[in-house]
Amino acid sequence: MGDAYTLLPFANTLLEVDMTGEQIVNTLEDALDFALNPDGSTGAFPYASGLRWDIDASQEKGMRFSNVEVKLKGETEWSAIDSTRVYKVVTNDFIGAGRDGYFTLGEIPDDLTVDTFLDYALSFVDYVTDIGTLTKLPIEDYSTQSYINTDGVLQ
Repeated sequence: MGDAYTLLPFANTLLEVDMTGEQIVNTLEDALDFALNPDGSTGAFPYASGLRWDIDASQEKGMRFSNVEVKLKGETEWSAIDSTRVYKVVTNDFIGAGRDGYFTLGEIPDDLTVDTFLDYALSFVDYVTDIGTLTKLPIEDYSTQSYINTDGVLQ
């Protein structure tokens, strides 16, 4: 329990949000832009489950993410994100309010957002208890599949 609260130290709850694929990609663009901004926060760099992408940070905002794919719950195959499809996204209430550079998330209307009031650290503990042991993800499930830095160099 102590490790979970060290890893997730804030008093956040889990938020369910209905977002289009376009809004998801815009949110990723917002977060990366904030992470790269000297006045922003490197903590804003986006990570996700069931969502992966390539980044070219040398491009302008709006053009940095490509090959954005989703693997929906219960599915085994990745597919291209559909800009018009509505997806159920789970995040924490801090990010969901548009903080830390996640501006697009903060613009989602309240009627498309549900606060579960579930503590995110306790939910993580429950998850680990259910599955037993955490293992490292296979590389193909990492969010960032490739990263080109702001100088145009593949990392």
